[in-house]
Amino acid sequence: MRNILLMFICLSFFRLSAQENKIRVTVPADYSHGLVLYVSPVNSDDSAAPGKLELKDGVHEGSLPLSESGFYQIIGVREQAQSTLYIYQPGKGADVKIALSLKNEVLYLDNTSSNKILSNFNLLYAESARLAWQKDDLTSDDVYSMLMEYKKYSDSVASLQCCPQAVKEFVKTHVYNTIYSSVDMMTQIFKREGKELKFEIGDIMPEPHIMLDNDMAAYFYVSKHAITKDISPSLPLHTQIGVLYTNYKNDKVRQVIINHLLQRFISKREHERDFDADREQLVEVVKLYKLDNEYIEKFDMLKIKQKGAAFPSFAVLKDIDGNVVDVSQFKGKYIYIDLWASWCVPCLKEIPYLQKLESDYKDKDIVFLSVSIDSDEKAWKKTLAARNMHGHQLIDDEHRLSSALGVASVPFFIMYDKEGRLLEYRAPRPSRREELIKLLDSLNL
Repeated sequence: MRNILLMFICLSFFRLSAQENKIRVTVPADYSHGLVLYVSPVNSDDSAAPGKLELKDGVHEGSLPLSESGFYQIIGVREQAQSTLYIYQPGKGADVKIALSLKNEVLYLDNTSSNKILSNFNLLYAESARLAWQKDDLTSDDVYSMLMEYKKYSDSVASLQCCPQAVKEFVKTHVYNTIYSSVDMMTQIFKREGKELKFEIGDIMPEPHIMLDNDMAAYFYVSKHAITKDISPSLPLHTQIGVLYTNYKNDKVRQVIINHLLQRFISKREHERDFDADREQLVEVVKLYKLDNEYIEKFDMLKIKQKGAAFPSFAVLKDIDGNVVDVSQFKGKYIYIDLWASWCVPCLKEIPYLQKLESDYKDKDIVFLSVSIDSDEKAWKKTLAARNMHGHQLIDDEHRLSSALGVASVPFFIMYDKEGRLLEYRAPRPSRREELIKLLDSLNL
């Protein structure tokens, strides 16, 4: 079922891309100088990066990908300040032409009653936030009053008979997200200042399952986070899904949050994880809810990160002459691997520390492998020469090793024992010499 769904989403994406309209935006001339505008559709998969509009003859114009929600986000960047405005443009329609105005230095659009509603909240948020930051000694009561104004606005929109239901749901969800984020941010700020908020989000807004059980909740990162956070990760996976289905009836929300819950379950990091028991839970849920087997495949890849896991044999590592190097040739010695890249500044800073380590342990039962993830082999070789890097210099230009190990950023260090079994997934880096020496000394090299 999920394969069919993913296929539909992909086909829809290509259809939408082919049907892109144009958007033309004008702003007051005195504000346009130095202003850069971006626009992006509000979609549930968060995949669309904001597209930059080009300024031509006083008009900001560019492509407008179709939005599944009917809403778009316009982002204005000027003099290192950023402003955001949501607009409602439902249906496939034709090219869009809008004229933004300014109210109290805030972008504003009133070409329709719906956009005026969205702009008015944008204005309320900007003005109240500005006043809050200008107040010398902000109190918990001040924050509470400010957030209550947001709720009042949401309630007033909900009572409008002429307002489209989609706009009502969008405003309700947007306001909830704004309050949720504000409470979280102000809690941290107050804590740093030795103060505390005397209220919680529940004192202002109803529970997430009351506020976020609608299509629009699937389009906001914060609402997805709030729903997921409200379901304890300590519960068995099938119970987590059960809580979701009990509290939320909206199919779009269920679909999006199931993905979040499964990704959270797959990626959780515990020192001692019962891999087989967790896999059994995942298989049960995938079968019960007819989900894609890709979740099981992703989970199975985690086994390669478990202590004692064998080095991934399918990784193709090549030396500077292009010869394939089989890591099994180092069996009988511990292996310390440095995953790095020539374009990575923190990686380059580790090189002198690693070279010192190699020199100090040259007669010990340990081998140091520097594995570059450079796609540009010439850049890799140039760096080797410039920094006089010797020893075991290998390249993983197809990223098979880094992908298998789930390495998202470099530098990354990993250790295997004499049998080629994983010893330390996140080994100390060479610059943390004392910590690394302590580990190496414990091995009785």
